[in-house]
Amino acid sequence: MARPKFSTRLIAYAALMTALVYAGTLIGFSSAQFYFNLGDCVILIAAYLLGPIPAMIAGGLGAFLGDLTVYPATMVYTLFIKAIEGLAAGLLFLLVKKLTAKYFAKRLTGEMLAFMKETSRRAELSDEQNDEASSPAQAIEKIDENASQTSEAASDIADALPNAQIAKEQVNESDIDTKTPVSQKIRAIKRRKTALECALSLPVCLFCSGLMAVGYFICQTFMYGTYAAALVALPMDAVQAAISSALATAAIGAFNLAGLKFSKNSN
Repeated sequence: MARPKFSTRLIAYAALMTALVYAGTLIGFSSAQFYFNLGDCVILIAAYLLGPIPAMIAGGLGAFLGDLTVYPATMVYTLFIKAIEGLAAGLLFLLVKKLTAKYFAKRLTGEMLAFMKETSRRAELSDEQNDEASSPAQAIEKIDENASQTSEAASDIADALPNAQIAKEQVNESDIDTKTPVSQKIRAIKRRKTALECALSLPVCLFCSGLMAVGYFICQTFMYGTYAAALVALPMDAVQAAISSALATAAIGAFNLAGLKFSKNSN
């Protein structure tokens, strides 16, 4: 029987993020010239960790309840604006992860080919040395040495390709023996993949939080009856978007360094 698309654990994570979005909406600073809350930051983090649908639910419902608590006039608009923000961010983060996974797979495949060539070269060299060995004991010793080196390198590649799903799985640094050159190259590739993912996350966050700012501009235009009045709040929404994007990107980088990821198929 096929496993459910939305597992119990994923539903629990979505509920947790909904509560965090609600709490984040209430936590912030407000004045006549500037305001900021953590709600958008949590929505972007939820989109990265959980994907588009849970982020859409957490963003829309959590922010709706937050506005219901502090400013009910915009709660219906907020429901749709934050839901769209979470959905868009989740979809774009899926694209970012797919692109970085392809990069990782391509570079790792290159390392595999180099490893195979090196193994073949060592095997040929070992055959030549074995032919010239003065005794069977020396030949056996050289074979054991080459076999040990090949086994270490093969273990590195096996650790780097769990279940042979390069594009879907990440290499855990704790699983890699750092003493061999192949392991060091794999770690270097993983660090570059992480840096690339974080670099692409910032424009994703800025774009999606920018959608939020535009959404509230449209909302306030309808509320006030003129776009001129809505323009007053637009710079404050832009500041909210910029700070939220910076915080979310920093959090995503920290999650990558810590190796944090949520399993969507775990019950």
